[in-house]
Amino acid sequence: MSTPAKCLGLVLLVSALIPEGSGPPTARPTRPPDAAALWEIDSAVDAMGGMARLRALRSLRLEGMREKALLGVSADRRHPKAMFVEVSELRDLSSGRALVHQRATLPMRPDPIPFTRATGGPGAPPTQRTALALTPERILFTARDADPKVGRDTVFDGRPARVVRFGPEPVRLFLDADTHPPLGWMATLTYPDDPNEWGIWGDVRSATHWSDWSLEPDGLRYPRTVTEERNGLVSTRTTWSRVTPDAPVAEDSFPAPARSSAPAGAAGASEDVRTLAPGVALLCGSYNVLLVAGDDGVVVLDAPVSSERSRAVLDETRRRFPDRPVRALVLTSAVWPHVAGVRAYVARGIPVYAPAPAAQVVRDLAAAPHCSHPDSLARAPRRADVRVVTDSVVIGGGADRLVLLAPRLTAAPHAAAGLVAYLPERRILYAGDLLVPRRFEPNFWRQSWDELRRLVAARGLPVLTVASLHDDPIPWSDVGEALDAGSPAP
Repeated sequence: MSTPAKCLGLVLLVSALIPEGSGPPTARPTRPPDAAALWEIDSAVDAMGGMARLRALRSLRLEGMREKALLGVSADRRHPKAMFVEVSELRDLSSGRALVHQRATLPMRPDPIPFTRATGGPGAPPTQRTALALTPERILFTARDADPKVGRDTVFDGRPARVVRFGPEPVRLFLDADTHPPLGWMATLTYPDDPNEWGIWGDVRSATHWSDWSLEPDGLRYPRTVTEERNGLVSTRTTWSRVTPDAPVAEDSFPAPARSSAPAGAAGASEDVRTLAPGVALLCGSYNVLLVAGDDGVVVLDAPVSSERSRAVLDETRRRFPDRPVRALVLTSAVWPHVAGVRAYVARGIPVYAPAPAAQVVRDLAAAPHCSHPDSLARAPRRADVRVVTDSVVIGGGADRLVLLAPRLTAAPHAAAGLVAYLPERRILYAGDLLVPRRFEPNFWRQSWDELRRLVAARGLPVLTVASLHDDPIPWSDVGEALDAGSPAP
């Protein structure tokens, strides 16, 4: 398939699988379905309890525990931080809606955080309808109505599997060759509703694995373990301890579903600007960005949130310094939300300075396919100009000389994956992700503050003002007291 055709297939995937409206998908294939594929699907339906039982299923309540890998905020993707979530999910299959109650325990906070989210239903974002259409109880009907074709037999999760492909850019559905229930699926999907993690990666290789099948009292067979992978990494693993078919659904069970929206800080980069010195401005938002304007150009520190936010920052830079180009981007962290907007800089050929872990993230983000929703880098691909900072690097000269420093004083991986930036003539320190308010990360703020304090002492840096990704500028002399008290910076 050619690249343009592939792009079109990805764009059409969701609309072909999940038309607007309620209930199972009703779109009809444009050509006769493959009889062998229908036989495989119907065999899987029988293995799950039979056509009559599966079609009669109106709702499903699922309760259990979910482990979510926090890949985007972990210094080591091989051993990521994890969030543990108590989940209660009610799916109204007749209307294509779901209500999810969660109680999450995060490594950054000592107390669980409860939250509720409604998804699906008419007018919901396509990604929400896709997720519901590819659940175990609906995927066989989704496949049946989307021009299924038999693929080549394979091995999936160590078991011989039949393959059924469906959709214009096919989803591959894997069915146990011996006992017939679905083992899982693979497809390339986008996640615009997840802007702080997978949304920035464009077209994501996605897979779901189902295991630990259970025969429920009413004859329905259902998988009690669900494992999700994205780009080859395990994203979540859910264990359902209770499955309740045809659970009661009250009319007022579902509030309005969450709608996709522009990422926070995507526009209006100049709404809150703190001038720290002539030519030095902190653009405050959901995450901050620092501009340092020298005679030969502007250095931008950090590219958080999204490419939309980066374009707003670049517009603000041109407005403030119309005669000076952006000469460099500095990334102080490898955390995905902190580098999410880097593609806008790579597309313009702007060099990127970064610590080694962030440098690899930049290369991966720059190479990530964005076929479904092409951005400027996808339309005109170019290799990222990444310059790794291992100890110290000087950019510019004179009053706006900027020194990049890599902390290497303790064994804290988060600190070792970051940078700080210092303006010697201004005595301004940009701490990046090493100055984290206690209210933001109650469990990790002390480690970051200790690392920053050690760095300043070891390098003998006279600091008057410190700024960061996460908080307002503050006099250096006040930082310790403010953080130790857990109070916001003044």
